[in-house]
Amino acid sequence: MAFSFSFFPFLLGLGVLISLHFLLLAFVLIIVNMCWEI
Repeated sequence: MAFSFSFFPFLLGLGVLISLHFLLLAFVLIIVNMCWEI
């Protein structure tokens, strides 16, 4: 039970980190695409 409680915040943090990374990647791709149009 203690392991589960300590594991959950880690899993939540990892999920947030992955979502932020994908958001940053998408943002960079949009910037590159806009520069490529010009």
